[in-house]
Amino acid sequence: MGQRRLDKIIIEVDFAQFQQYIECENVICENIKELREEFLTWLYDRKVDHKYWTFKDGIKYALHYDANALVEWLNTIKYSERENKAMLLADPFIALNDVNAKIYF
Repeated sequence: MGQRRLDKIIIEVDFAQFQQYIECENVICENIKELREEFLTWLYDRKVDHKYWTFKDGIKYALHYDANALVEWLNTIKYSERENKAMLLADPFIALNDVNAKIYF
């Protein structure tokens, strides 16, 4: 088990077919279920231009995203004033006992 700062937690982001892990400040993720809903509202808002839209005939048609989208939203939209926000963990072998929370998409 790796050494992590006590003010950081790991969240498993479960997309059913695959899982990814993000590390973020404990204070940011205390309300992860509410943040998930707020993120999805932003993500699905057709008035918002972000790189996760797929276009068909020039119209926003579908979304293509993973945990990187959540990390981007946390870092640039929701908590842009914070320095140590969220990051995607590249190591796919996170020990189950290292995961502090889980959200589903």
